[in-house]
Amino acid sequence: MNILIISRYPPFPGGRENFVLELVNQLGKKNKVLVLTPDVELMESDNIIIKKYPESKKDLEEVFEQFKPDIINSHTFYLSEDALGVAKKMNIPFGITLHGDQFAIGDSQRQNIVSFLGETQSFFFTNKGDLVFDLKFDSGSVIFK
Repeated sequence: MNILIISRYPPFPGGRENFVLELVNQLGKKNKVLVLTPDVELMESDNIIIKKYPESKKDLEEVFEQFKPDIINSHTFYLSEDALGVAKKMNIPFGITLHGDQFAIGDSQRQNIVSFLGETQSFFFTNKGDLVFDLKFDSGSVIFK
C-alpha cells in the first residue's frame, strides 16, 4: 500500500513529530510511505521517502500523481486544505490526526477545524502498522480492516 503522510517531521522537535517518526517507521515495514513536511529536504531509504511539502497546489497534484497514494493521513492542519482538495479530486481517502491543543484555539479556527473534519475519512493505524478505516458514503459507512 502507498501511504502519504503530511506532517512536521524531525529534526523539528516535538511530540507530534516523534509520534509521526514512529508511525512512519512502523508503516514502512509493510508499505511504501511518503512524508511531505515543511521541515526537511529529500531523504530516502527502503520504503520511506521524506520530501519537502510542495510550494503550489499544482506541484502537490504532481506529487500525488507520481506517488499514487492509496490513503493520505495528515497530522498538520494548516497544510491539509489543499491536500484534501487534491485527494477529493483524485478520490483518495484522506484522514487527519489532531495532536495537542487543536480544540483549545480561537472560535473561528475551531469552527474551521470542525468543518474540515466533516470532509475527511475516519481511519487509524494499529501499533503493528495495520490499517483500519471507516469509509463514509451517502448511504452509510463501511469499516475495513
